Amino acid sequence: MSPLSPAELAALTLSLKVSGVAVLASLPFGLAVALWLARGRG
Repeated sequence: MSPLSPAELAALTLSLKVSGVAVLASLPFGLAVALWLARGRG
């Protein structure tokens, strides 16, 4: 038997989905800023 209840598993799954979407949504912006900083600001 799982140590987590079905409600806890649902909450964990939702948290992982939301964090995954947040990472994927912010990744292009983070890479763009990193390239901009690496190449110089001028």
